[in-house]
Amino acid sequence: MTVGHQVKGTLALLLLTVISASGHADRPTDPASLAARVGMEFISETDMSELTAKGLQDNVPYLEDVVNQTGPDSAAPETAIMATLEVVLPFLNFMSGYEITDIEYDDPSGPRTIINGDDTVSLILPNRIGAVTYNEFRVLDSNGAPLGELVFSDIELKENSQIILHKGN
Repeated sequence: MTVGHQVKGTLALLLLTVISASGHADRPTDPASLAARVGMEFISETDMSELTAKGLQDNVPYLEDVVNQTGPDSAAPETAIMATLEVVLPFLNFMSGYEITDIEYDDPSGPRTIINGDDTVSLILPNRIGAVTYNEFRVLDSNGAPLGELVFSDIELKENSQIILHKGN
C-alpha cells in the first residue's frame, strides 16, 4: 500500500466523523456511500491493516540497532524524541525532513546511552532543545511548493529524563 491510500483513508474517516457530528440524518454516512459521494476510493479494514507510518520507518530501525548494540548510538536520544513526537503527532510522519538545534544536556560530556544489565538501553535526554524545525514544510514525496515552516521551539524536559529501550521479540 502507498501513503496516498493512508491519507485517503484517514481523510475519509475524518470526513465521516465531521458529517456524522453535523447531524445531517438525510445523508448516508456508511463508508462506501461517503467514499462515492466525495469521490474517494473506499478502503477496507483489511487494506488499512497493511499500511505503515512512513516517518517511524526511519527512526525505529535505528533505535532497534541501538538496543541490539549493532549500530551507532550517537543520535539515539534525539531520534527517540522524534519517534515519540511522531507517535503523538502522527501527521509528522508524512512531512519532509527535520532539523534539531541547540540541544543542551545537564552534563555536556556525560554519556547519552547506558547499557543496562537487563538488556535494556537507557537514553539520557537533553534538558532543553532550542528547536525542532521542519524546513520547507511539505507532504513527504510531494513536488508541490512548500507550505512554510513548522517549528517547535524552546522544548524543556525535566531534569534526568530518559527513555528506556527494550529489545523486541
